[in-house]
Amino acid sequence: MGYNLRRKVILHAVWALSPALLWLDATFFGLFPPHANGAQFVRHVGEIWLIVGIGALLFRMVQLFFLKNVQTGLVWATKILTDPFNDAKIYWKAPFT
Repeated sequence: MGYNLRRKVILHAVWALSPALLWLDATFFGLFPPHANGAQFVRHVGEIWLIVGIGALLFRMVQLFFLKNVQTGLVWATKILTDPFNDAKIYWKAPFT
């Protein structure tokens, strides 16, 4: 249901190239004020990456609405959003073993 290898390559390419777009246009097409220092640049990159992640989640969820059904899309999105908490619960002891 989730991202296959081709989709992951595209998503990672968008993720990796987004700082280059910010470097070429300091306002990122008017979304940000121009960065004055490295810390602001890094903050803007982080915000772009957050937007890319949320966009990828929403895009795939809506895509699943049409390919399968609404329930499948919502279940997939819920699984993706709750995975970090489940992993932390399961693997918190790993560093100690």
